[in-house]
Amino acid sequence: MEFLYPYESKLPEYQLMAESGQICVRGYRKEKFVFNGIEKEVINPGWYPEDEPEGTYGIYSKEDQKQIHRNINRAKAEAENLLLPEQIKEIREGLGLTQEQAARKIGGGLRSFQRYESGDILPSRSMSNLLRVLKDDPSKLDSILNFCLPTDYE
Repeated sequence: MEFLYPYESKLPEYQLMAESGQICVRGYRKEKFVFNGIEKEVINPGWYPEDEPEGTYGIYSKEDQKQIHRNINRAKAEAENLLLPEQIKEIREGLGLTQEQAARKIGGGLRSFQRYESGDILPSRSMSNLLRVLKDDPSKLDSILNFCLPTDYE
């Protein structure tokens, strides 16, 4: 089986459903969500009953749950026109900042850029817009620093 996510190669191929004793096989299920009237489809990892290809339940590892959360965040970001994790990373790197420096200079909390770039949290609309402005005109970063305390960006 070809895996979509690196952590999956360490997981067993089968699990038993505790309630029913059904055999569940490692795989993926498509799930549709609607955000602000826009339908998005995500592909979620897990163990699913073999005899129910369209079933709505499965078994999920902790890593699966994190990945499902990231998949939903990504679909929501796309629907709401927020920056995606790889776009945030590209902008931050284009500004020559580490994740910690970006958090201190631009805002959002000490680990915010790490969490944006992993897809664990969505950037706010204002953060997305600010990063878009900085991408178009990196010199605006100096303007932002004029409003910071010296300890914010040292």
